[in-house]
Amino acid sequence: VLIFLSFFFSAPAFSFIYIGGSVEIPNLTYTNDLNDPKSQKFLLQAEAIQSYLAKSYESSFLGKYYLKSVVAAF
Repeated sequence: VLIFLSFFFSAPAFSFIYIGGSVEIPNLTYTNDLNDPKSQKFLLQAEAIQSYLAKSYESSFLGKYYLKSVVAAF
C-alpha cells in the first residue's frame, strides 16, 4: 500500500511536511480490483486504512500536527 502523510507545523513559521512511503498489510489479500482507484473495493479498503492511520496518529504525540493520510495505490 502506498501512503502519503501530511503534517502541519506552526512554529517558527507555518509549514507542511509530506511523507511518502509504503506499508505491507499481511492480512490484506490483493485482487485486481485494488489496481483501479475508482473501484468500490479500492475505495472501501483505502477509507478503512486512512481511518485507521488517522486514529493512530491523532492519539499519538504527533496528533496536534497530523492532517491526513491518503492511500494512493495498492
